[in-house]
Amino acid sequence: MKDLIALFKAAMPDGAVKSDVADSIGALNSEDECAELLVRLRWPDGFRCRRCGCGHAYRVAGRRLPLYECVRCKFQTSPIAGTVMEGSRTPLVKWFCAVRCLAQDGGITAKALARRIGVTYKTAWTILHKLRRAICEDDRKRKLTGAVRICDGEYRPLMGYTSSIWRDPREFPVLIGFSETSDGRPLAIKLKEVAKPSSDRSWTNKNDIWNFVEEHCEENARPVEISIGRFRAPKWKKALPFFLEARRWLREKFGGIKRKHRQAYWDEYAFRLNAFFGGDCVFSRLLVLCAQSRRTTYRQLVS
Repeated sequence: MKDLIALFKAAMPDGAVKSDVADSIGALNSEDECAELLVRLRWPDGFRCRRCGCGHAYRVAGRRLPLYECVRCKFQTSPIAGTVMEGSRTPLVKWFCAVRCLAQDGGITAKALARRIGVTYKTAWTILHKLRRAICEDDRKRKLTGAVRICDGEYRPLMGYTSSIWRDPREFPVLIGFSETSDGRPLAIKLKEVAKPSSDRSWTNKNDIWNFVEEHCEENARPVEISIGRFRAPKWKKALPFFLEARRWLREKFGGIKRKHRQAYWDEYAFRLNAFFGGDCVFSRLLVLCAQSRRTTYRQLVS
């Protein structure tokens, strides 16, 4: 992944990729420039046929997006084939602008994006959720390593605080996994909402912790601190401030999200935070994901 990000930076003009993602999109102001960059990200080691694996192709011009025809099997493919943009008629310039908007601090709502790039609300919503799906797939591949601290928080709508030991059906526990180096430097964070049926009014328990460790931590990870419990003092939950900020962002930016899609927003927030921990450019890292992630349809998003 880091090699691909380095390739992205090399593909941009000098000084185009800075910590400010607004500078990154400035050099991509035409469909041809976006397509050329996407080709380099799609095939970082040169063209490779999806059908036969041949490394040579003819370029077929005269279309909105170029086609590449394999010299061996004659299979034709475009730069967006096999990416999150496959099947989309939205210009690449608008896609790249959406990537920039999602990468910026705080992200963007579908309503604001629709106004920004001049598309319908449905198109903007679909683009953002396709990008979030790519983020979720990347999050599943990246597991916590090293020393891991686990604590919990709670997501609830803007409602009065309840002091009951039992969970309100409108409240949902969230596990926060936080890995760090031996000197305490943060490496990565995961925010995972615990799926519980409405009939189960308990908070997080040992089984939830075990499932989290199995799914999101490497085998060599060392859980050095597990601090769960609704009434556990916040000072014992080192990663809790990150979750509280994520919860505030979710409420204020979007006014609350239905449970069906909420995990994608937790992953989006963690994605930006992890890029910050690693010193990566969020825009370039997200653009690489777009080029390397498989297609997602609207039906898959709403099903």
